[in-house]
Amino acid sequence: MIVFITGPMFSSKSKRMEEYYSSATYNNSDDVLVFKPSKDTRDDGYIESRSGKRIQAIKIDSLLEIPKYITESTTDIFIDEINFFENIPEEQNLLTGEFFIEREKRIHTIILLFEYLNYEKGINIFLAGLDFNSERKPFGIAPFLINIATSIDKLNARCVKCPAPATHTNYKGIKDVEVVVGSDEYEALCAYHWFKAQREKDPEFLENNIKKLELKP
Repeated sequence: MIVFITGPMFSSKSKRMEEYYSSATYNNSDDVLVFKPSKDTRDDGYIESRSGKRIQAIKIDSLLEIPKYITESTTDIFIDEINFFENIPEEQNLLTGEFFIEREKRIHTIILLFEYLNYEKGINIFLAGLDFNSERKPFGIAPFLINIATSIDKLNARCVKCPAPATHTNYKGIKDVEVVVGSDEYEALCAYHWFKAQREKDPEFLENNIKKLELKP
């Protein structure tokens, strides 16, 4: 099976992954591989939930590095912060179109790799991460991998503004870079309060986005 665990920040994705990990390693942890992105410098070489439990992980730059760690006895693969992998900026090589070709090939190769590992080798794959960033844009390769998941755990947090379930991540300030690492800079919001937060940052948030569709507000 291919399991995708997703939801906004503070929705206990790492905790859910730990539950799957505990089950997979009940008899033998030597046959289980755990990975995290090198660019995530938090918690050193570990996956750590807010409950404090830690799982040692191998840090890699690309998902295409995974095959070199696999052995004949590997039964399960866990990958945390999947959204940070293969996250190529959309503006790269926009005029030449080379970015689109490179990105499409890489994503297609990774999808085939995961399907091969699961369907041909019988290795269970567990992925955890954000599917959308704080601007509600698709985050890295995550949305593509959701489409091949045989099971999706969609988790919610609790909105910091009201008792409603939080489905969105909001960056508290104004971003000047694509990715800002650090949970203190973010908060979990319900859809209503996320929309309201965007309005407060940019009073013309709605109008500017509707103009792109040539519609009247």
